[in-house]
Formats: sequence, C-alpha cells, structure tokens
Amino acid sequence: MGKDWTKEELGQASRAMMANGQLGYEEFCKQLTDGVFDIESPDQTAETAEKEVRS
Repeated sequence: MGKDWTKEELGQASRAMMANGQLGYEEFCKQLTDGVFDIESPDQTAETAEKEVRS
C-alpha cells in the first residue's frame, strides 16, 4: 500500500472486502501468520494451471 493507513481506513477497507466475499484484513493477517498461504514458484504454478485445464 502506498501510504500508512489509519485504523479507520483499514477497517473500512476490510469491511468492504468482506462484503465482497473476500478475507478481511485481520483474517488475512491471521492466515498469513499461520502459514496458510504457500508461495509456489512460477514453474509449479504453470504446471498446476495446465493440469487443471486438462482435467
């Protein structure tokens, strides 16, 4: 993000994201620290995408 967000701005953005069915800020941070998100290499991502298309 290009600037420091106030708690109010962050809360507004988080509520808007949740209203659209996405993770809110706090939930995202919790999952991030819990290791839920794995970063794949571009090669692994391409292989996965090909397998999904072929299925």
